[in-house]
Amino acid sequence: MGSSLGASNYLDSGNLGSSVLTRTVSGLPTNGSTVYVRLYSLVAGVGVTVAFSLAILGLTRFADMRRDGRDVEAWGFAALATAGLAVTGTAVVYGIILMTTK
Repeated sequence: MGSSLGASNYLDSGNLGSSVLTRTVSGLPTNGSTVYVRLYSLVAGVGVTVAFSLAILGLTRFADMRRDGRDVEAWGFAALATAGLAVTGTAVVYGIILMTTK
């Protein structure tokens, strides 16, 4: 929580437990200036897990379909694997950028 985007001059709570639903913050400005808050969620981690799982599913089913001579289905699963890997890779790169700029 800070006075500008990415700042933490009002509060840097770090990692909060899953049971924390509220947080009281003192020392906030009372002059009407903007206060920036950054929220993260476990949902992002679950999304990356699902994307990677779809990539693995796509790759394994691609191999199965190719082996069975079902080329149309194989390329459909290849597209699923490509999309899953792209989402996973993007999330990893974004996470690294986020961690290194914090």
